[in-house]
Amino acid sequence: FSHFIELQGKIDAEGLAYVAPSGQGGVVKAIYVKTGSRVGKGQLVMKLDDAVARQGVVAAQQQTGQLKARLAQAQTVYERYQNLWKQNIGAEINVINAKADVDALAAQLNAAQAQVSLAQEQANMSNVYAGISGVIDQVNIKVGEFFSPQSAAIPGSGIRIVNNSNLKIITNVPENYVARIKKGDKVEVVVPETGKPSFQSVISVIGASIDPINRSFTAEAKLPSDPLLKPNQTATMKILDYEAKAAIAVPVNVVQSD
Repeated sequence: FSHFIELQGKIDAEGLAYVAPSGQGGVVKAIYVKTGSRVGKGQLVMKLDDAVARQGVVAAQQQTGQLKARLAQAQTVYERYQNLWKQNIGAEINVINAKADVDALAAQLNAAQAQVSLAQEQANMSNVYAGISGVIDQVNIKVGEFFSPQSAAIPGSGIRIVNNSNLKIITNVPENYVARIKKGDKVEVVVPETGKPSFQSVISVIGASIDPINRSFTAEAKLPSDPLLKPNQTATMKILDYEAKAAIAVPVNVVQSD
C-alpha cells in the first residue's frame, strides 16, 4: 500500500540564462542568432557599436608609437654619452641625465602599453557572448536599440538561453507536511500534455524556510531530458509519504458491504 501527496508544480530549467554585455552596453549593431538557434558557451551572439572604443584603441596605439620613437632616441643619446664618458670625454652629469630620460620614457611606454590593453578590452566588450550552451528561447532586442546590463535584466527583454538537459520540477508543499516530507523521498511526476507515463524521481532539494504568505516550503525533484518537457510547463508531483509493503491493496469499487 502506497499513499501519495498530490501537488501542483511547474517545470524549471537549471540551465537558464539571459545574455548580457560585459561592459556598460551600447547600441546593437548586429544579432547573430534567432529564436530556436542552438549555441555553445562562449559563442558570439551579438555585436554592439564599438566606433568610439576603436578610436580610443587607435589613439592609445599612436601614443605608444610616439613613446617608442622617443625612447629609441633617448637610448641612442644615452649610449653616446656613456661611450664618451668611458673615453674621459664630457661630463658624468650628461650620462646621468640621459639615463634618467631613458628610465622616464620607459615607464611612460609601459603605462601607454597598459592603456592600449585597456582600450582593446573595452572595445572587445562590444562583443556579447553566450554564457551557457543551449537553445535561444527568446530574442526581444533589435538592431539599433540600446542594450545594457540593466535592460538585459528586465523580464521579457534581451536574449534568453535555455538548456533543457537539466530539468527539475518545483512545487510548494503546505507546512503541515514539514515533518512527513524529506530529501530523498520518492516522487512521481505527471505531465498530462506529453501523453507519457509518469516520471520517477526523488526529492533533491527541500526549502529551508516557510513562505509567510502561502505558508508553504519548496520541494524540487530532477527530471530526465525530454524534448516534450519545457520550462514553466505545469506538472503534478506525487510525493510518497507513507508505504506499507506487507499490506494488500484492492480497488475500493470491488469492496461490498453486506
